Amino acid sequence: MMTPGERFAALKTLEAAVKAVAGEAAEAAIQHGSDTGADRWRTEYGTVVIATRKDAPVIADEAGLLAWVKENAPTEVVETVRPTYQKMLMDRCAVDGDTVIDTATGEALPFAMVRRGTVYASTPKSDAKEDTVARWELLLTERLDAIAGERPALP
Repeated sequence: MMTPGERFAALKTLEAAVKAVAGEAAEAAIQHGSDTGADRWRTEYGTVVIATRKDAPVIADEAGLLAWVKENAPTEVVETVRPTYQKMLMDRCAVDGDTVIDTATGEALPFAMVRRGTVYASTPKSDAKEDTVARWELLLTERLDAIAGERPALP
C-alpha cells in the first residue's frame, strides 16, 4: 500500500501524463473536425466541440501606447515604479517579524508588508518523475480504450 506521499507523487505524475495525452488527443480531434467538416459530435464520454476563440486586441508596443494616451487621455497616465526594480528591491529585503528590511540600507520599508508563507505540496522536477510521466503517457496512449472500458459503476 502506498504512503500518502507516494500516492500524491504518483497522482501528480499521472496528472502530467494525462495532460500530455489529452493535448495530443485535442490536436487529433481538431484535425478530425477539419477533415470531416464537423465542429461538434457526441461521444459516450460527452460532447466534443471544436471552436475558435475570437480575435482580441492586445498591446504590442507599450511605448506607443504611452505616447498615444499622453496625447489622447493625459489624465490616464500615472507615475509608477518599474516592475524589475520592485522585484530587485524585494529580492534584497529580509523579514523581521512584521517588518520588511532593506538589507542594503538597513532601513525598514513602511510601504512593504510581510506576506506569510503557506504550506503546500508539490512534485519537483526529477529524472524519476520524468521517467514515470513518460511511462504513464505510453501506458495511457496504449491502453486508453481498455481503461475507458473498465469504468466502475458509480455509487
